[in-house]
Amino acid sequence: MNKQKKIILFTLSSLFSISLMSCKIKGGDFKPASLAEAKEFVTQNYMNFQQGTPARLITFADGYCNENGFGTTWSKSNVLYDKDEGMSLLLEVTEDTSRIKASSGDPYISAEMRSSITFRYGFFGTYMKPSGVKGTASTFFLYSDSPHDEIDIEFLGKDTTKVQFNFFHNGVGGNEHWYNLGFDASEEYHHYGFYWGPNEICWYVDFVPVYRVTGNNGPSAKCRLICNHWAGSTKNPGIMAWMGKVTNDDCPSFSRYHDLEIADINGEKLKVVPLVKEYNVCPDSDQLETKPVILKTPSVYTVNEITSNAKFDISYQKEVLTKDYRAAQFSVADIAENKWVQFKIKNLSEDSSHPTLCRLTVDTVNNSGTAMNKFLSAWKNGVSSTSMQLKNSNLEAHYELAFGEEAIVTFRWSGAGANQLSMMFDCFGSCPTIDGHGQRDGHVEISEFKFGGVQDFVPVDDSGKVDELYTKNGEIDDPEEDQVAIPAGFTKLNNITLGSNASYQISETTEGTLVTYNQLADGYEQTGYYGSNIFSGAREIILVIKNNNAKEFQLQLKIKSSSGDSLVSAVEVLSDSSTGKLARWSSSTPGVPYLNISGGRTCQFKLTLTDDTKSIAYVASPGAALAGSFLIKGTYAKIA
Repeated sequence: MNKQKKIILFTLSSLFSISLMSCKIKGGDFKPASLAEAKEFVTQNYMNFQQGTPARLITFADGYCNENGFGTTWSKSNVLYDKDEGMSLLLEVTEDTSRIKASSGDPYISAEMRSSITFRYGFFGTYMKPSGVKGTASTFFLYSDSPHDEIDIEFLGKDTTKVQFNFFHNGVGGNEHWYNLGFDASEEYHHYGFYWGPNEICWYVDFVPVYRVTGNNGPSAKCRLICNHWAGSTKNPGIMAWMGKVTNDDCPSFSRYHDLEIADINGEKLKVVPLVKEYNVCPDSDQLETKPVILKTPSVYTVNEITSNAKFDISYQKEVLTKDYRAAQFSVADIAENKWVQFKIKNLSEDSSHPTLCRLTVDTVNNSGTAMNKFLSAWKNGVSSTSMQLKNSNLEAHYELAFGEEAIVTFRWSGAGANQLSMMFDCFGSCPTIDGHGQRDGHVEISEFKFGGVQDFVPVDDSGKVDELYTKNGEIDDPEEDQVAIPAGFTKLNNITLGSNASYQISETTEGTLVTYNQLADGYEQTGYYGSNIFSGAREIILVIKNNNAKEFQLQLKIKSSSGDSLVSAVEVLSDSSTGKLARWSSSTPGVPYLNISGGRTCQFKLTLTDDTKSIAYVASPGAALAGSFLIKGTYAKIA
C-alpha cells in the first residue's frame, strides 16, 4: 500500500463511542443473546511468539500515525520478542522530534501488528497481558477498511479489571459492552477470544463465553487481525476523557501477547500457504484458460476490427493521445481470482506512418481505474528479457515490440478487487519524432487472452529481517555468516581505552568493550576514545559493533581532529546489509554519521577519514530514556 495512503484505523470503539453510542447496525440488528447456546471455543495455534515469529504472516505499521484520536507514532522497532513474554508492543516517550509523526505533536512511540492475510468467520484468540499504564489502550481485534467492519477486544490501562467488547458493521458502531473480569488483567496472562459467524459473535475469557450477540447483516467483510498498543491525542478532549493521559514517568508501557490462535468456522486449523517461489517460472499456455474480454475503448484509440471478443485491431496517434496516456481497458470476469494473465500482441506497423517500436504498459485496475495489484514477474515469449520490465514499485509491466514483432506476453500479479486489464501505448517519457510522427503513434493487434492459477502469494514484510533474529526458544541470535573477514591491511588496535562517563558504564570482556547505558538524559551524552592521533595516521578504519538490545538503535559517531573538525567522509557497511546502515549525516561536511544497527546484530562499518584523529565519541540514541548496551568488538586501522 502507498505509505501516503495508509490504512486509517477508525478502529477501536473509543473513537466512535462518543457519537455513535445509540446507533444500530445498518440493515440488521445484533442484540445480546443467551450464553447457553454459545459454541465451545476452539483453539488452534497460528503463531507462537515465544518461539519466534514467521514474519511472512504478519506486518507492522511504521513511521506514521493513524490520527483521528491517536497520539501515537507507529514504529516496527517497538515490536520486541522474548521466550517468556512472547511479543511485546512497547509504548515509550521520545524526545527525538524526528520520530514524531502525530499532528498533535504527542511524543508517544509504539507498535501495531497486522496479519498479512485476511479472514472471514471463525475462532480468534490470544493469551494476552495488557498494559496497566493509565492513558494507554491494549487491543486484539479484526478490522476491514472498506467496508468498515470490526470486532474488538480492548483494554484501557486506567482500569484493567474490565475489558470492552465491541463491533462495527458498514462503519456503524455504538455496540460497546464492558465486562467485569474479577481480576486484574495486567498482572498475568489470560486467554481472550471470540467466535465470529454470519449471524453471531461471542466473546470468551479463559475459554468461558461471557457475552454474545446474534442477529442478521452483521460484520461480514474479510478482515485483518490486528494487535496494537497506543496512547490518545492530548488535543482530543473526548479521547482524554475516555482513556486519560499518559504519565511519562509510568513509561515504558508494554502490551504483551504469547500467541495468536485462529481456526475456521468449523474449528479446523488454517492451512498456512507456503511462500510462493514458482512465480519466477512462466506457465505453459496449456495451463491457462481462454476467456472472453470486453474492450472499453476511449475515443483516442481506433478499433478497426473486433472478432468474437477475442481479437482486437487497435491504432493510435500522438496528436490524439496527448500527454494523458489514455488507457484502453479490457473487462474480464473473475480476473482477481487468477494469478496469471497472458495474451498475444503484434506490432502491425508496416511503413513510415508508424514508429518501429511499440511500447506498452499493462496493469490491472478496478472499475474506478485504481491500480489494484503488485506485479511479481513478467515474461515475453516465456522468458524475462531486456524488452520487458516491472516499474513503479511493480504496479505495472512494460513491454517493447520492434517493427512487425509478435510476442506472447505473460505476467503474474497479486491483488484484490481488480476486474480490468488496462493498456497504454506510449514511450514512457520523451517522444522523439520518426519521419514526422511521434512514437506514440502505433498499430497493434491483441488476441488470445488467457488466465489461470489462483491467488496464493503471501507478501513478506520488510520487518521480516528482524523476526528472523530469533531462535526457537526466543533468544536473540547473531548469525556468524553475516560477518565478513576483516580486509587485508587492517590491524586491530589494542592500546586504546574507552573514556568514562557518568551515563555509561564501561567494562572490558573477552569479546570486547561493553558499553552499558541507563536512563540517558538526552540524545547527546557520549563516551569515547580521547587522545592524540589515536589511529596512527590511518585514513581508513573499521569498527565492529554489536547492538545488545532487542530492537534497532542508532549510534551517533563523532570522530574529530585536533582542530575540532568532524572527519568522516564515507561509510560502508561490510557485513550483511540487513544488520546495519548509514541512517543519515549531520549538517556538517565532512560530517557526523548516524549509524543504525538491527536488534541483536553485529555490524562492521568501514569509515573513511580526512585527517588525523584526536577523539572518537559514541552517542547512543535509543529513542527514549531506556536502559541498553552495545559491544565494541573490535577497532581496526589501515596503517599507511
